[in-house]
Amino acid sequence: GKGWKTENHGSSHAVGTAVKEESDESLRGQLPGAPSVFTMELSRTSIDTKWGFQWDPNEMLQRGVRILEKVGEGTLVETWNDVRPESSAKPGDELVKVNGVEGRDSITEELRTLNVVCEFRRAESRHLASLQELAVTKPVLQQLAKKPGLPQ
Repeated sequence: GKGWKTENHGSSHAVGTAVKEESDESLRGQLPGAPSVFTMELSRTSIDTKWGFQWDPNEMLQRGVRILEKVGEGTLVETWNDVRPESSAKPGDELVKVNGVEGRDSITEELRTLNVVCEFRRAESRHLASLQELAVTKPVLQQLAKKPGLPQ
């Protein structure tokens, strides 16, 4: 009886628990259904059609990385975001690879093509502060824009 018990305890059961614990560990701190890296596939019929990415110029200048500042209205990216909310690009997300290629200049070349597979890294905590600041600033700017120049 003893041998059977050990055998039953072995292979599949133990492996199952080990794998589960590992995946739980890697998911900790992530939102459900929102992986830290996501992929966006876009295609266009003409290079005149804009993808719709607007990058943060300071991040580009200082660190040579593409951090999404905003998505252009009515663009391919906005359409993707509407259709695929689980892998939608948000301000603060970083473009890591395009068509499997890394590096600022290589990515620039790839973004000039008609079909792109963009790999993004979700905004991390370092961007949260600036995003919260943005959320506060934007409505204020909109209010200011609405107010006529003359005092009421």
